[in-house]
Amino acid sequence: MSLDRALVEEVALNIGISEAFVEKDWHVTQVIKLLVENPHPDFAIVFTGALPFPKHTS
Repeated sequence: MSLDRALVEEVALNIGISEAFVEKDWHVTQVIKLLVENPHPDFAIVFTGALPFPKHTS
């Protein structure tokens, strides 16, 4: 599947964000799709969350 520039522009305009963010999300989604489709029986994906740990300064 190839990136549809017109669709990226439309989505970005509709939700009010930069086209770069829409494009980045498309690429990340493609990578996740490839990982999920990996047929190797010993391969497993483990998502641990997306929230960063806060940095504490003393």
